[in-house]
Amino acid sequence: MYIPPSFQQTNRAELLAFMRSNSFATLVSADAAAPLASHLPLLADEQDGQFILRGHMARANPQWRDHPLRVLAIFPGPHSYISPTWYGADNAVPTWNYLAVHAVGTLRLIIDEDGVRRLLADLALAYEGEQAQRWQARLSATSLTSFIQQIVCFRIQVESIEGAWKLSQNHPPARREKVIAALARLPGDDARSIATAMAAAQGVPPPQV
Repeated sequence: MYIPPSFQQTNRAELLAFMRSNSFATLVSADAAAPLASHLPLLADEQDGQFILRGHMARANPQWRDHPLRVLAIFPGPHSYISPTWYGADNAVPTWNYLAVHAVGTLRLIIDEDGVRRLLADLALAYEGEQAQRWQARLSATSLTSFIQQIVCFRIQVESIEGAWKLSQNHPPARREKVIAALARLPGDDARSIATAMAAAQGVPPPQV
């Protein structure tokens, strides 16, 4: 993706934390006919210095069939319109602040039963927490086997990753503080999340809502 240098996020710990916090990703690939996209939760981990993504999709989904498959995983974060009226200056134009991560890699299927069951357990732990085993415990062995037969599990070794933290870094600190204050007054979690991210990037206390 296009990222001006001032908006680039290269800190690996920040990138990993972001993918984990915004894990409902868009998985994009392309075949000879047209691009394909699936909206999926993806687990992000780091192993031996490389990012690894894991997930599953419906077996009926055609996207996985030409594996191994080159894919782009898009992790969208909060975003908000930025009004030039907040700057207190003339000759300014509107813009949009946002956080996003793009990860490119090769999708390969997880075909061993232990790997499949480990993925399902890890997904349950990530999204259900203390309830992690409850839904699986309510399934008979036959039902769980039937469910597994209807999905395809995969692993993506990330080959390149980009993070865009567009937080008005191209504006002077005083102007950014005005934007933070204006965002904090808006309804909606996205505007407040962008205000908090801007404050953190500027090294000032988070806005009081």
